[in-house]
Amino acid sequence: MRRFSLAGLSLLALFAVLFWLLPSQHERLPPNDDPAPVTEQNDPADSVQRLPNKKRSPPPGEADMQQQDSENASVSVLQGWVTDLDTRPVAGATIFLRPSTALTRANPVQRERILRERALGRISLQPPEVVAQAVTNADGRYLIRAQALPPAVYQVVARQEDFAPQRQSWTWVGELDELDFQLGPGRSISGRVLDLDDSPLAGAEIEVLTQGDEGRGNWSGEAELIDQTRSDAGGYFRLGVYAGKFQLKALARGFAPLALRDIAAGSQDVQVRLSPGRHLMGIVLDQRGQPVPGAELALWLGEGVKHRFAKPVSLLQTAFSVPVARHTSDDDGKFQFEGLRAGAYGLRAQKRGFTPGVALGEIRQDNRVTTIELRLASGFFLSGRVIDLEGSPVPGALVAVVPNTVSNEVLNERREHARVAREQFLIREGRHEELQNWYARQVRRDREQPYQPISLHRAIAAVETDTQGRFRFDTLEEKVYTLSVVAADLLPRRLENVAVGQGGTPLTVVLESGMRVEGQVFSSLTGSPISDAIVAVGKGANRRLLSKTDRNGWYRIGGLLEKEIDQLTVRAEGFALRILNGIDVPAGSQVHRLDLALDPAVRVSGTVVDPAGIPVSGAWVHIEPVEQSLVLMAAGDEQYARDLRLVLRVSAQSDGAGYFELDNVHPASSLELCVRHPEFQARCIEPFKGTSGQRLPAFQIQLE
Repeated sequence: MRRFSLAGLSLLALFAVLFWLLPSQHERLPPNDDPAPVTEQNDPADSVQRLPNKKRSPPPGEADMQQQDSENASVSVLQGWVTDLDTRPVAGATIFLRPSTALTRANPVQRERILRERALGRISLQPPEVVAQAVTNADGRYLIRAQALPPAVYQVVARQEDFAPQRQSWTWVGELDELDFQLGPGRSISGRVLDLDDSPLAGAEIEVLTQGDEGRGNWSGEAELIDQTRSDAGGYFRLGVYAGKFQLKALARGFAPLALRDIAAGSQDVQVRLSPGRHLMGIVLDQRGQPVPGAELALWLGEGVKHRFAKPVSLLQTAFSVPVARHTSDDDGKFQFEGLRAGAYGLRAQKRGFTPGVALGEIRQDNRVTTIELRLASGFFLSGRVIDLEGSPVPGALVAVVPNTVSNEVLNERREHARVAREQFLIREGRHEELQNWYARQVRRDREQPYQPISLHRAIAAVETDTQGRFRFDTLEEKVYTLSVVAADLLPRRLENVAVGQGGTPLTVVLESGMRVEGQVFSSLTGSPISDAIVAVGKGANRRLLSKTDRNGWYRIGGLLEKEIDQLTVRAEGFALRILNGIDVPAGSQVHRLDLALDPAVRVSGTVVDPAGIPVSGAWVHIEPVEQSLVLMAAGDEQYARDLRLVLRVSAQSDGAGYFELDNVHPASSLELCVRHPEFQARCIEPFKGTSGQRLPAFQIQLE
């Protein structure tokens, strides 16, 4: 790490500020109502860019105080170095963070935590935007500081005008982390943003993104950000890319957003014409016709909203999908969404004490303003307390509810009819062994049913118990619900036919202790304990996650049903994933000792080049066991097979030098490595053997 004198730091800070502020048609220009970037003179990373703050300007005399308070409240979240292919520092590179809705890059513990925070409403998915950024100093170092950055998976992009941008996926969990970038030569897409009268639009947000999954490694199908900038005073913009075809998105205040597809790298003079946007405005009222201030509104667009809002709206729609815009009703209950495109819309309003309101409609092309009135009915209460067998309160338990779509009698009748039909079919076909296995599964299903938690994606609402174990819902309709409670180290509990309406009495939910499994995770090669390993026990009703093993490799997971652990999964950095199925537990055992040995993983690296031998950046490289793929293809449980394939498949993207590195590859007698890039034909090399702990010689993969 290089050291600087105070004078040197000051000069570097001044240089970074001047670099950012110098106008250029190719650099990001803040809109007129955004404040100037804030420079941290004493920060070793030189220059730190804050989020645009659109609140009122402080009165004279308060500005310095507020700036100092803001800096004190911010925390360091990410740091690193940016270099070129010759490892020379790249000064003046911008590194920015943007949340990603996809959680495929998060480990199971991070994923569970983020999903829980979303379900509880502590994290609301916002339309994609940069949430924090920084500029590298003369040594190529950066430090990103942010305020109230929620735990999530982020796309981190490093861009500099003379290079192709590079992005990496990164998960923020509350601790300072480090990411380094190596930028290679790139290409660009440039053009101009105009209105329908051919007048230039300054300050328009321009993004270049991938065109979806395209089999390149992003299993969520979510388009990934490559670069973004703002148009200058003449409407001109320039974006850095690598070889390929991309989609271009443009957004400007007062105009409808526009997306262009199949824009090739190297395209010049791209004309982006924005048409005036449509407005959706209205008022939120209660049943008496009085305005409801402070109602939270979320807007979704597209034909799919008609289907998603036609059924009970679950957290899958409201908490786990990204709306195009959010708003809050004012003191008069009024709201307005601006700059929308024409088409179908779905609008949801919610506030404590009211049942959520939904409006479906059409924003017409020939109507500049669409007005609606949204009424919210008073919510019914459902409250209770969660305790253990000793009567002690259980704080931090997750309580979820889902409405019963059919009566319990009808549901039981359907289940019984399905059981009889299945039983008669197996008897008629003479498949006696399969019949006995089916009987065993039915017995187990009936035993597990009272402990089956509700999936957060199906639930319509979720709350957390307080320090006294109390919970309360106040936004429910008068219906019959299913309720489930999940708490650490205790068996979950599921309650059917919970009636919500007038005069409901508080519930008391008692959680049992269940069985506990514990043990030590260690290396099969050296016998050394493995810290920070993640252990997941069970599938479905019995699934439990342990955050991490301690420094001595010990884990402990409670709240399990007895007799059998259907699946146990262990993963740790530098080691191959291990999956155990059908672990028998001695009858009456309340604590089951299970030590777990992990094999060191295989490490695979290499370089991707084009037919001329030039490095190819942005290529997706996948590797997975061939024999495991064949087993999974024949598996009866397609969803389980797909999930397991995603776990066993390891992916990476080539950097500016065409280099890739794959860690944690599962040892197998036959590994398959494939490379995909939109500009070239996909290529898979001949399967090869991977031995535990082996680092294979570097591959050079030439695309055609």
